[in-house]
Amino acid sequence: MVRRHLGFFFSGCLPAVLALASCDDGDGDPLDNVGASGGAAGSAGGSSPAGSGGTAGGGGAQLDAGSGGTSDAGAGGMAPTPGLNLLANPSFETGVSEWAPVGNCTTTVVNDVARTGTHSLLTANRTQTWDGPSLDLMDRLVPGARYELRGWVRRAPPPADAGPAETGATAGITLKRVCATLDPAAGVFVALAEGQPLADDWLELSASFEAPTCALTELSIYFEQVAAGVDFYLDDASLAALP
Repeated sequence: MVRRHLGFFFSGCLPAVLALASCDDGDGDPLDNVGASGGAAGSAGGSSPAGSGGTAGGGGAQLDAGSGGTSDAGAGGMAPTPGLNLLANPSFETGVSEWAPVGNCTTTVVNDVARTGTHSLLTANRTQTWDGPSLDLMDRLVPGARYELRGWVRRAPPPADAGPAETGATAGITLKRVCATLDPAAGVFVALAEGQPLADDWLELSASFEAPTCALTELSIYFEQVAAGVDFYLDDASLAALP
């Protein structure tokens, strides 16, 4: 069934359905998973420069705010502001920003296709259906709060000899979670939304979810499910708390 807007709330532990591989994000180094104890966030630190808690949380490496942080992002901050887009560069006018490739793919900002503005994010060189652009959510969300991710996707024109699987490809949004004491090392994957993008039109996908309350070692959300070998564009993305 083709659904242009579809979301499910996510909590608890679900079985893993696939495993992700890292791919080159253009700097010559593979993407790294966040470690359980030396990850990107301290036990109390937020991701905002606000607050007086010092330069890092208890186990963090590069945070600017401690437990006194007041931003929307991070477990140490205040309650999130509903509707405020947490993405600084939603239409990719100033580069790739927070997005990174997952799988055997590349993510590049292009200026020949755009929904608004003059740029969009192209995901190419895809060899698996789950190859796509990913957004790292570690220390950006308040545990237990509800969020919505939105983005407009458009499939690149398929090759002249493309088969039905390529011309009828769907796109989707998937959440990956790794709770330190609950989940398998490969993580738990939750399909949140899907729809069928066209080569000549944009499709908006939206997905609602609840930020996990467990001790996380990894949390990300990404666009995928397009048939292997088919490139696709992403534009006008948003991540915001729900009321």
